[in-house]
Amino acid sequence: MKRIYKKYRLLIFLCIFCIAANVHVKTYLLDKQLQRIASLQKMTSESRSNSKDAVSITANAKTGVSIHLAKILSDIGTKPYLGQYIDQVAKLIDKNRVSLDKDLVFEAKETDIPVLVKYDSLFTVKGNYENIKQFLADMQNIRALSSVRSATISPLEPGTNKLALHVGISVYFKKG
Repeated sequence: MKRIYKKYRLLIFLCIFCIAANVHVKTYLLDKQLQRIASLQKMTSESRSNSKDAVSITANAKTGVSIHLAKILSDIGTKPYLGQYIDQVAKLIDKNRVSLDKDLVFEAKETDIPVLVKYDSLFTVKGNYENIKQFLADMQNIRALSSVRSATISPLEPGTNKLALHVGISVYFKKG
């Protein structure tokens, strides 16, 4: 009888040990998951507080397009800044000792985003390789939302270091 009693005690002890181990493992894993959830909630909260400038725009009901524009809209200027942008490009042309083939002309075009207007321009800059390279580098530093649609470079005269850079550029501004 004592022997059966010891077996039951051992079996009960093992069951209690297994239950305790199971509870401990679940608690540990649950604690890790709760910590992960808390860190994700903190990141989400910080993200929301950092994007107070976020703007949600819904296009007309026919298209049903919903676009979320974040801080980018607060970083780009409105239409009056087009003149400033052209002035900055003209200053870069003078600074880098390159010449412009003709006046800078920007054509306004509508975009899929109702609050933005796009201005396209095609122009040719002439100069030597180093000056054209520096001109392009400086163009990237102008504070505006712009993209180069096309760029081709060709020699002006064979045997010289004079080149022509043909650039297609788009600049975006808020309607205002």
